[in-house]
Amino acid sequence: MRLDVRIVAATRHDLDQAVATGRFREDLYYHLNVVPIQIPRLAEHCEDVPELLNYYGHRSSSSQP
Repeated sequence: MRLDVRIVAATRHDLDQAVATGRFREDLYYHLNVVPIQIPRLAEHCEDVPELLNYYGHRSSSSQP
């Protein structure tokens, strides 16, 4: 059976450091770290919170149950 699988993984931990200290498997890190995307923490962008709340509030109120 042939499969085409995509995995998206996220963490708030420093995986480079975890691999270096042996707390995270190096082989798994190699497979997961194909296209790293760095996104700043929301705490660093507090001005975005009202806009995000507005967006998700409208989105959830207009969805069908």
